[in-house]
Amino acid sequence: MTSTDVYGLRPGDRITVSPGAAKSGHTYRTLAVGFALDVTSVRPDHQGDFEVSGIELTARGAWRSGVPSRSVILPRGAYSIPVRVGDSVAASGISAAATVTAVHVRADGTAVADLLLPEGETRCGYNLVDLQHRARAPHEPARQPCLRAHAPEARCQRCLDANEPATMPCDAEECSVTAVNIVLARRGHTLAACGPHTEQVHRILQDSAATTIALRAGTRECYADGTQVATCRHCGHPIYAYPPLAGSRRPWRGNQWDETGRCDAAEDRTRIRTLHEPAETCAELDWALAGAVCGPTADRHNELDCPARNLR
Repeated sequence: MTSTDVYGLRPGDRITVSPGAAKSGHTYRTLAVGFALDVTSVRPDHQGDFEVSGIELTARGAWRSGVPSRSVILPRGAYSIPVRVGDSVAASGISAAATVTAVHVRADGTAVADLLLPEGETRCGYNLVDLQHRARAPHEPARQPCLRAHAPEARCQRCLDANEPATMPCDAEECSVTAVNIVLARRGHTLAACGPHTEQVHRILQDSAATTIALRAGTRECYADGTQVATCRHCGHPIYAYPPLAGSRRPWRGNQWDETGRCDAAEDRTRIRTLHEPAETCAELDWALAGAVCGPTADRHNELDCPARNLR
C-alpha cells in the first residue's frame, strides 16, 4: 500500500482497502479485514480523509453475488493506488514496466487491462486488482489507431496494421488484396476473390455453375450456402449474414434463429439499444476480442452459448 497524498480517488477506481486502517462509514469502527472495492462515489472530509462508497469485489475483482455496497472512511495510506489508463504498472510474467492502454469490464464485473510493453507488444486480459502501480501518467493519453490509449510516440505493433481490413483476402495465387466476392461451387466449396480475379477463381473451382455473391465488409468466413460470418465489433462473438436478408437494412444476426440482431452483451454494458455490427478493420477486430465478456476466445462460440452469461 502506498500513501494517498499524491493520488486521490474518483468514481470507477478499483482499490484494495488495507486491514486495520479503514473505518466503517456507518459505525466508524476500524475494519479488521481488507477487501477490494469498486468506487462509485467519493467525498473528501475536513480531516483529509475520503468518505467512499462502492461495490465490494471478490479476490479476483468480480462483483459479489447481490452486488453488496460498502461505505468506508479511508485515511491516507489505507488503500492501494488505483490503476488507470496511461499508468505504468508491474504485472506477473512481465519483467519490464508496462503501460495500461485500456480497461475492459466483463459480464461478472471483473476489470481486465491491456498492457503495452516497451518493445511494442500489447498483451490483454490482466486482472486490474493484480497489477502493481508504479507511476501515474501526467494526463490520460489519447486514443491511437489501435483504438487503445497511449503516447503517440510509443512503439505499438498493433498500430502498424490497425487500418488493415478484417475481411477475407482474395484466394487467387499471389494475391493478398481484400476480397469483394465469394464464389460458391455446387460441391460446397467456397473461394473469396477480388474484382480482377473473380473469373480466375471461377476457373480454379472448375464448376461452370458456380455462383458469385457480394462479400460484405468484415466477413471472415463463408459457408457453402452463402452465409457470411463476421465478428461483432461490440461483443466479439460471431455474427451471421444470411442470403434471405441480403436486402435488409440490418442484415447481421447473432445466430441462425436471432430475429432481432441486437447485441445483448453491449446492451448490458451500455444500457443502450445496440445492434450487431461487423468489425471491419484489424483494430476493431482486435479490440472486440480483447474486450469480449469471455476474453479472446469469443469468436469460437455464439453469444447465446457464451460461458460468461452464466456469471450474471
